[in-house]
Amino acid sequence: MQDQRNHRMLKTAGLSFLLTLIVWVAFTWPLPRHMGEGIPFSSQNLEKDHLRTMFQGDHLQLMYHFQLFRDFLSGDTPWFHNLYEFNTGDDAATKRIRAYFFPFSFVFAVISWVSTDALAWNLCGLLSLWLTTWFTVLLVRVFVDHPLIPYAAGVIAICLPWRWVNLMGGSPMGFAMCWIPAFWLGTTLLMRDKSWKGGMLCGLASLFMSFGDFQTYYFSLLSFPAWKLLTVIRFDCLRGWKSMIKPGIPGIVLILLGLAHALYAKKGHANSTLDTGRTLDEVTNCSPEWFNFFTWQGLGLEAHPFLGYTLVALLLASLVLIARKWKGRERLIGLGVFAGIGRECLFGLGVFAGIGMVLAFGLGMNGPLEGHLITGLRKVIPAYDKIRQPLKIWCLLPTLLALASALGLSLLLAYRNVFVTRRSTGFIIGITTVLVVENMCQVRTTICLLAPGNKAYAAVAGGQAQPRALAIPLWPGDSDWSSLYEYYGMKYRVRMLNGYSPVVKKAYVNGVFKAYESINQGVLSPKQVRGLRKMGIQYLILHENAFPENVSPWPVEQTLQRFRAHPQLEPIVQDGPVHAFRLRPEPGPQPPPPPDILRFPARRYEAEGMQAPGGQVEVIEDPAASNGEALFIHEAGITVQSVRPTLIHNGATGWYRARTNREAPYTWRAFTPLFPAPNMAFFQYLPAPGEVIDFILYGSLLGQLPQSMPAASFFHGGYSNPKGEVFLRPRHDHGVPYYGYLVPQNPVTRTLTVYYRAPGAPPGARLGHFTVSPDVLAPAPLINQPGQARVLTLVFPDNRPTTFEFHYDGTYPVTLERITLE
Repeated sequence: MQDQRNHRMLKTAGLSFLLTLIVWVAFTWPLPRHMGEGIPFSSQNLEKDHLRTMFQGDHLQLMYHFQLFRDFLSGDTPWFHNLYEFNTGDDAATKRIRAYFFPFSFVFAVISWVSTDALAWNLCGLLSLWLTTWFTVLLVRVFVDHPLIPYAAGVIAICLPWRWVNLMGGSPMGFAMCWIPAFWLGTTLLMRDKSWKGGMLCGLASLFMSFGDFQTYYFSLLSFPAWKLLTVIRFDCLRGWKSMIKPGIPGIVLILLGLAHALYAKKGHANSTLDTGRTLDEVTNCSPEWFNFFTWQGLGLEAHPFLGYTLVALLLASLVLIARKWKGRERLIGLGVFAGIGRECLFGLGVFAGIGMVLAFGLGMNGPLEGHLITGLRKVIPAYDKIRQPLKIWCLLPTLLALASALGLSLLLAYRNVFVTRRSTGFIIGITTVLVVENMCQVRTTICLLAPGNKAYAAVAGGQAQPRALAIPLWPGDSDWSSLYEYYGMKYRVRMLNGYSPVVKKAYVNGVFKAYESINQGVLSPKQVRGLRKMGIQYLILHENAFPENVSPWPVEQTLQRFRAHPQLEPIVQDGPVHAFRLRPEPGPQPPPPPDILRFPARRYEAEGMQAPGGQVEVIEDPAASNGEALFIHEAGITVQSVRPTLIHNGATGWYRARTNREAPYTWRAFTPLFPAPNMAFFQYLPAPGEVIDFILYGSLLGQLPQSMPAASFFHGGYSNPKGEVFLRPRHDHGVPYYGYLVPQNPVTRTLTVYYRAPGAPPGARLGHFTVSPDVLAPAPLINQPGQARVLTLVFPDNRPTTFEFHYDGTYPVTLERITLE
């Protein structure tokens, strides 16, 4: 008998793995072709060929912690010391007693010792999916007596796009969700069979969820009482409850260990950006709409809650059949409700009620009762106000949907004996296949190719016992751009002042980010140099292609040139977009001043989004305004001010576009920014009544564009050289990696010439296209014509600010040399 059970268990595990492997290959393709060199970073592909090199995101952050755990095991890093991020100079202060996503981090470590990190990561993802399928099959088999339906349910459990959004996005939830069916299965076996194995499984699953992802663990605990109630309803296992105590003791111990770990980790939230909870604005921004349940191949948030038509139709049919099996209202009276078919119906209705609640809670502020449901939960349930993404409760949904689908399939097969055995097999396979294909169409894998190394980081690490560095741009600690620093810092064991975490200590935000934020613009005072050296920082590392607008009002070229001209910075190595500078203890020889290159503005404020306290203003529709809307002033004495200060150096200028009334033409006017603190500027303006304000720019030289500009004077991805040329590479810089702002003073026709070269591209090959918007230039292709420049005629219809963009195809390398505007 035991041999038969073991054989059946192995058969179930093997068939579950085979089904999982088929689904994984189908959903992740072409990942199997690159699984030794890249890892997925998104389930919504926007790239030319599914591949990008070193794309920032949660996938690199989670891999960093997997690699850190491997270092603990190998002895290369002291146990529980997170040395390579948020390190302000005291290694002892980096000690963090955490589980570091065990057991997947352990599996990653073992595999990566004999293969690559990418292969280890991808096999961990496959393992998580397999465990989900296997445990779901075992769970469904408890409730549905059919040889094939549990396997169909197991496949359904791993097909929901939300599962792939988390797994491919590198969220810890994507790995930890596999423990939810195990948690419910163990609970059911303990209560129904008084099995110590069920208690152990329940405890281990709870412990691993606590180790793996707080939100998965949190929602599983919230579901625990409801699942126990459903088990009692289905199996009438409340009698003899004392017999559960002894076999349940090991599981209880493990559950308490998981709770202790979660509570200990929660202590780390004190004095952090999370200690006051998430704001309702944050929750609203992360709340999907109900119609996204059916949005085909959506992007961003609208893609996350997809349910599809096949699954919803199956669930509705199942619900109707459950209602039909409920024979008469008399079953609601007396013990009849707890016997026979009444128990099955109550259990099924309970599962559907759980699905409805999870769907409603996941919609957040767009859910029932106009968001009051979520605001009520935040007040009543402890720690619910720490949840920023309401959809995270959907970690429970794959298991619930798999169970509901299994119940529905069993009812459909039993309905009036329509399906005989042969037909039922075809029906189950057919409907499962349709559901898989429908969901597969929503998943479009994008792969992050991992860089084997970087010479700039290698130079920082070379010859140093404990190299310490600050990466530029500097973020407040919660930006996924910093995952690039984590990757290289871990690879070369460079102690980084930067870090990336959803929970950031206020001491870091105030003592590091706010104190040194001006470094993003290349502004580094002697006092700041002393502060960095006090923390042991020996190097600055600048990532040129990780420099979005919100870190500086000017392109990265200005920061680079200021670093090259700084007397206490010594350039060491440039490897592509990564530049390393040594921080000298004393000023060296003064380099020659950098050439005066025009910097286009990044701080663009639409006036209708600004503050005007103490008076009456109105947002009006205006086709002549830059965004179709403007701010109309009703009263005198109103001060219009930007919502937050902009980091900008003293002496910078700014411009705003306004008109004296609704009929007058718009004109550009200069203003002097208000500096409440060094390098911190507000736009502040006292308009006249009846005035209309459209648009505000910082740092532009209106009407003074030089005739010839190095390509690097525009905002850009890729990387540049000291000559100001910009290099764009396939699989690195797709999309719009190059753009700048053109601010015409009056309606005018100008000629813009782009000098470029495309090594390796055949003559006549398409390289991309240019646009100037709004209403200036339709898409104009860039074709490889060696020795020739691309000339564009720009007809500015009015003096609205316009954006010049180069849309790079990413097929061949392109070098942009310089741009002239005449």
